[in-house]
Amino acid sequence: MHISHEKILDYLSGFKDEQRETIYKAIVDGNLLEGAFSTTEGKLILGDIFELIATNVINIVAQCTDKSPGKAAEAVYPYCMEIGVAHKILLNWAKILTKSDTHKKKIKEMKHVR
Repeated sequence: MHISHEKILDYLSGFKDEQRETIYKAIVDGNLLEGAFSTTEGKLILGDIFELIATNVINIVAQCTDKSPGKAAEAVYPYCMEIGVAHKILLNWAKILTKSDTHKKKIKEMKHVR
């Protein structure tokens, strides 16, 4: 969703000085992520993260079926850590996109430029 710089500035004028930078950053960061994910490279990166998670789940299952519970717990730890990192990245990206989208929707709902 593209929004003009003028509309963003008008929207930001309704906030306190200390809030403006945070809100502007949220909008810009969301635009950057949206732009990145719309490219072939961005789609590949996103796909690689999902592939990493899926591969590590398979590795966890394999380790658990091949070992005793005590040895399996130790063997699966690195896979779990990688899944945890990938999950944090995806959550952070989702938060950035959600915050940006929330502000963009509010800007679109504004009736006029002050």
